[in-house]
Amino acid sequence: MNSTDNINPKLLKIVALAKQGVGGERETAIKLVKKICTEQNIDFGEVMNWSGLKKYEPRIAIKTKSELQIIIQIASKYCTSKEHHDIRGGYYHSRRFVWVEYWATPGLHIEVLNACRVYLEAYRKERKQLLSDMNMAFVHKHKLWPAYSSENDTAPTEEEIALGRRAQKLGESMQESVNLNKELDAGLSRARKGKNGKCREA
Repeated sequence: MNSTDNINPKLLKIVALAKQGVGGERETAIKLVKKICTEQNIDFGEVMNWSGLKKYEPRIAIKTKSELQIIIQIASKYCTSKEHHDIRGGYYHSRRFVWVEYWATPGLHIEVLNACRVYLEAYRKERKQLLSDMNMAFVHKHKLWPAYSSENDTAPTEEEIALGRRAQKLGESMQESVNLNKELDAGLSRARKGKNGKCREA
């Protein structure tokens, strides 16, 4: 999808840039590494100079429950090895923060935290777009159009046309868990009986 396709690979290698970059890129990377170190109470010198493995259990803020799985996948991508192949994670009681446990060098730990920031930002944008597309797809699939259209309605923009096409394709892949037409007919039948003074089911 567009948001992840457009992620600059350099955004995911800030420690390498802080150590080996040049000019403004290196300065920006160092500032970002220091910022993460401050937020997570990590020694900057250790990140830049030490290569031993440690077990980390960072606390990461989330916006939706599903983001824990994304964070675990990110940690798995960066930190799994033959010796340490299990990544654990869970929620704090408030469900506004999660924890994830893995083994990494201090520098790799910073890369994981930064990758969580970058990928979660992309994930939230894609999730928002997918929910919007899904709503429109449902409308397309079941032809929930207005019964009356004003003559003053403007022609759709290119963006709206593209959205309509995406929604149509998504709608074609949606499966119904019930026979919707049958349910609607049954509902209309119950409504008519109610108007005729017969008892409705609770």
